[in-house]
Amino acid sequence: MSDPTFDFGTLSYLTQVRRLRGLAVAALAKYDVAYSRLTLVNHGENTTYRVDGEASDRYLLRIHRPRYQTDTGIVEEMEWLNALHSDTDLIVPNPVQNRAGTYLSKASAPGIPETRNCVLFEWIDMRFRCKSLGSKALRNVATATAKLQIHAVAYQTTPLKGRLTWDTEGLIGKTAHWGNIATVPGFEDSDRALVIEARDQAARELMKAEARSGTMGLIHADLHDGNYGFKGHDVAFIDFDDCGAGFWLYDTAVTLAALRTLPRFKHLRDAYLNSYAKRRPFGPSEAGLLDTLIFARFICTCAWVHSRSDNPDIAAHAEATRTRLLEATKRYLETGDPLPSL
Repeated sequence: MSDPTFDFGTLSYLTQVRRLRGLAVAALAKYDVAYSRLTLVNHGENTTYRVDGEASDRYLLRIHRPRYQTDTGIVEEMEWLNALHSDTDLIVPNPVQNRAGTYLSKASAPGIPETRNCVLFEWIDMRFRCKSLGSKALRNVATATAKLQIHAVAYQTTPLKGRLTWDTEGLIGKTAHWGNIATVPGFEDSDRALVIEARDQAARELMKAEARSGTMGLIHADLHDGNYGFKGHDVAFIDFDDCGAGFWLYDTAVTLAALRTLPRFKHLRDAYLNSYAKRRPFGPSEAGLLDTLIFARFICTCAWVHSRSDNPDIAAHAEATRTRLLEATKRYLETGDPLPSL
């Protein structure tokens, strides 16, 4: 039986994934899936396993981390994915129902202190290009991102009840979903003051944008290069766990911020933005917003890493994310652009 008083975050990375494997087995018992192999894919924000069926079928099992997404929010993610399958040719995860006819399963296992939410998807065969992205591939990513957002406009006719909102407060406010950057440990006092000054400047710009129409809608919210891949030339989007209402350009900001160290980044950025704008032209209310949202992403990433002390693999990046944020902060205050000069 699980012990709700036990601190799972004190365990080593290997011990955590070994125990979560037992929970994965318990979760899969709720599906009509006969499998021969269970392979860890990632233990990060959530924990995912590849499930190899006894035939040629394969799946991805996601074990949610506790106390982040609500039951309602997870179901709303599955509903949008189903709509994307029905309404578009975009390649996105296809949710699988359990024996009860629902998409959300709950499972527990010895050595894990609480019941976890779990969902199952059909496996997507694709290649991650990551650091080898060229302009043609990135143009395809931009086009697919625009198509995703165009669908979202028609799909989200009423507010979502359970998804997180990536507005100014949700991104960088005092109650930000990934943590208040002002309270992140490890900064020198003078550096912390600088980060807070830049955060407040960015918040003022984002709040002005919030008040303008046409700047926000249903977005993926985490489209870095580990959450999209390629089937031939076609782009596949995965991991919609953070999808919710937010700035349209935040999807673009996340993608570009993750590629900032690539050679010829300026050329790649221009290729992306030109292709995106052909499908979804930038509105006048979005002028000048992208650089601020890229800076917001630096803040989010730093706060998120420091909020995940329960995962040793994530926590190991704490110092590096503080350093990157401080560098971006100085550039943002000096030039308005958090990225290195190109």
